[in-house]
Amino acid sequence: MTNAHRYRCFGLTLYCAEALPGLRSVDADGTPDLVLDIGRTDVTARDWSAAAPCYRGDPTGDGAPIVEVRRTASDGTLFRYTEGAQFAVRADHAQVAMSWSAASTLEDAMTFFVGPVLSFIVRKRGRLALHASAVVLAEGAAAFVGPAGGGKSTTAAAFALAGAPVLTDDVLVLERAHERWYASAATPVVRLWPEAEQVLPALTRRLAPLTPTWEKLGFSLTANAFADAGAPLRVLFLLAPRTAAGPRVTRMRGRDALLELATHSSANYLLDAADRALELQQLADLLARVPLFRLEASPSPGTLPALRALVAATLREVATEPVTE
Repeated sequence: MTNAHRYRCFGLTLYCAEALPGLRSVDADGTPDLVLDIGRTDVTARDWSAAAPCYRGDPTGDGAPIVEVRRTASDGTLFRYTEGAQFAVRADHAQVAMSWSAASTLEDAMTFFVGPVLSFIVRKRGRLALHASAVVLAEGAAAFVGPAGGGKSTTAAAFALAGAPVLTDDVLVLERAHERWYASAATPVVRLWPEAEQVLPALTRRLAPLTPTWEKLGFSLTANAFADAGAPLRVLFLLAPRTAAGPRVTRMRGRDALLELATHSSANYLLDAADRALELQQLADLLARVPLFRLEASPSPGTLPALRALVAATLREVATEPVTE
């Protein structure tokens, strides 16, 4: 363990005997929160068949699910992705074994690990996770919540290019402490589709493939462009469909805000009844302490400075509101 590589992601200290791409290295002593064993999962065909199915993702072109998740008799969790990555999560959520097929790569497997697998682990550890990106401004963190393709990553990249550090991309992990909700730092990269260069020309020649086999690209964040320490969350923006009237914001409250935010929780398809009940309590508490706004951006890239200014002005305004005790 003393010779292991040490990383920090979503508030967890991770140890691995091998170097891992894309994660933030740290100096850390003591017992890690999570140990990752790579290269094999020791899950045989018999083990897989004996495990109880609990989730099947959408089918691919050949009919196979994008992902299938099963539970073992010892309450472990198995993930198998059609691209070839496989994960075995121990029942205490403190150890993960990861492997991948010959047609896949370590980088491919790591995209699943940092995304849905780690989301599942932090949820089972009692933390809240949302499909969101977040940046840090003077008053604290601002998060952009939305579905895949909703503009979370592009918005975060736009702030990074303007000098605001990115806290996380795609998955936002939150933990309540001292009457506030704190956002954990993730990895120093923003994941973007190639067409992001059309919206943000400053990204031209600054994007690199995330893996040898995926179309999505990575925008690597420098030390100044990545907020590695986490930050108190001060405002949430729900990304709505773009409109020519944008950018504009509308405050959301009550039941509508709660139900809307619940649809964007991460790894919610793997939660049991107790997890769901905790999630609703957490979301209600979050909305009591952090305001939620519907954000309608404009389809015109030329309005991005106005969007950044609107977000900053909204954050300054809500920062003066008293925190609910």
